[in-house]
Amino acid sequence: MNEVRLTITPRWNGETVSAAAVRMTLSLPIRAGEPLFRIRVRSIDKPFAALSDDGPIRLADPDGAEIPCRTEDCEEDMGTVRVYLPEVTPERSCAVLTYTVLPSPAGRNPVLDLGSEPGGVTGSGMTFLPAFFAEGSIRYILRWDLSAMPSGASGAWTWGEGDSEREGDGNTLISAFYTAGSPLDCVRVGSFRYYWFRNPKLLETAVDAARIFTYESAFFRDEGEIYSIFTRHGNECVHPGGTADNRAYLWLYREDGQLDASLKFLFAHEMVHNWINLPDEPYGTCTWYVEGAAEFYSLLLPWRAGIVSPEELTEELNRRAADYYENPRRRETNEACGRAFLSDLETTKVPYGRGLFYLLHADAAIRRASGGAKSLDDVMNALRDEARAGFAGDSPSDAANEAWLRLYGAIVGEDAAREEFEALRTGAVWDPETDAFALPGSPAVRAVSVPGTERGTGESCVSWKFTVRTDEE
Repeated sequence: MNEVRLTITPRWNGETVSAAAVRMTLSLPIRAGEPLFRIRVRSIDKPFAALSDDGPIRLADPDGAEIPCRTEDCEEDMGTVRVYLPEVTPERSCAVLTYTVLPSPAGRNPVLDLGSEPGGVTGSGMTFLPAFFAEGSIRYILRWDLSAMPSGASGAWTWGEGDSEREGDGNTLISAFYTAGSPLDCVRVGSFRYYWFRNPKLLETAVDAARIFTYESAFFRDEGEIYSIFTRHGNECVHPGGTADNRAYLWLYREDGQLDASLKFLFAHEMVHNWINLPDEPYGTCTWYVEGAAEFYSLLLPWRAGIVSPEELTEELNRRAADYYENPRRRETNEACGRAFLSDLETTKVPYGRGLFYLLHADAAIRRASGGAKSLDDVMNALRDEARAGFAGDSPSDAANEAWLRLYGAIVGEDAAREEFEALRTGAVWDPETDAFALPGSPAVRAVSVPGTERGTGESCVSWKFTVRTDEE
């Protein structure tokens, strides 16, 4: 099997990690003139980490003789990629890749940069590690060399702490998060991990996140792989948020007023992405479901589990209702929302609210049509099974939408399902439903229409407010 042995050597400057040496032994096919690896020169607005004065990225044979490489830059989705092509072939299919990166001060979302803060460094492999072109699986062996760190320091990545192994494809290293610090605090519950630096206030958020993961992983019948949350402190962070990748989430916080109940829903949303996903190319085709289902279950599952109170649930529902119903772009089509991803914040947010309130409607429609025997859970699980098998055809995203229509239409009627979906696709605004939150023994949730004001335009609109129904109502 192909193999990559990676050693990361973080270097301490008395307060944080100021540099990280990268050394890789590549046991991969190496052919002159053919692509061997690539780095992302820029990912959205995040550049590849700065290189130290030690020198550029260097490829050598096992004896230390340099293997010259030609480079080619090309544009990829949301970034620029630099491809390295060896100009000569070493006598053995083995080479050593070395360089040293300099973390920048921890930056804002998206959290793709390798950023330092008091206590350590955290970031995505996308901006300091390569991806490989080798076909087939690669065995990755990661070692943390902490000889330049204080006693008690430790390192971790998405797939484990300390020295660890992972089998994956050529993108495995860049699709993971990394952290090293002194000390690196951690909460571990089963396969769940939560890392942070120097802030005892985060312990409570870690415990809440562990409870949510435990409930969600049981609900979705998780197979037990590690799931990791990494934290970053940054004063540029206006709202708590972060970036998700495979089995991991890296989030940002500020000290002032962000460590509250809303984090439970944030963590629940990001965790749902582990189990609910559909192909979404071009972006916007299935975003209504990918993000809408994460919004739906991030509210519903903590509520079912008793992890959030009725007041916390309705407060979060009201925040999401205002985000959607007072959004001046709420009537944009799915395709337009996809084209505007990250370039216009309001349009980027539309699929989240549109998907949530459409799925609340769909859940209520399924319950009514089945006499309470079924819910959105049944359609979601059937769609998950089909997604795991893969969607065939020229457009897997269109096939995924057709699968939704078939499964949903089998319960509520195909004509009704298709009429609703066309309205969804072209920008209809959905009134809220509350059937999903009707739990035996719990206060009922209701929604009432209220006057609203569009953000940015100041125009009047219809918004909605959620409240807890009292015994007297």
